[in-house]
Amino acid sequence: MRKRFSLCKKVGVFLLTVVMCTSQLNVQAEKKYDFETEYQVVAGANGYFIAKNQKGEYGLLDSEGEKAVGFDYSEMEFPEDTIQYQYIKVKQNKNWGIVDYDENILVPLNFEKVSEYSNGNTIAAGYNGNTT
Repeated sequence: MRKRFSLCKKVGVFLLTVVMCTSQLNVQAEKKYDFETEYQVVAGANGYFIAKNQKGEYGLLDSEGEKAVGFDYSEMEFPEDTIQYQYIKVKQNKNWGIVDYDENILVPLNFEKVSEYSNGNTIAAGYNGNTT
């Protein structure tokens, strides 16, 4: 009789542990961001989404809703050919530049405008007035 009680007690503790672990997994699996209330999705390409937050700042979210590029920009655009050019054009304080999907700066934010361009070595052209 004691062996059965001991076995039932062990099974009960095991089941309780399984239920508790499952509950924690469900809580951890919740999405961090609610696209509909926190952000307005502006454009999407390559599994990423340019989004605008409630303050009017732009950033980049991945398909899981995680921030890839912080919401520090006044404007943000994908280049026209997102297959060839896998970066984003960003504007901050009246200046444009280019960052990749991990927010590494590819072209410093020093230009009045930037555009995609390729000659084998170059990814973009920056323009200040008549200077390229």
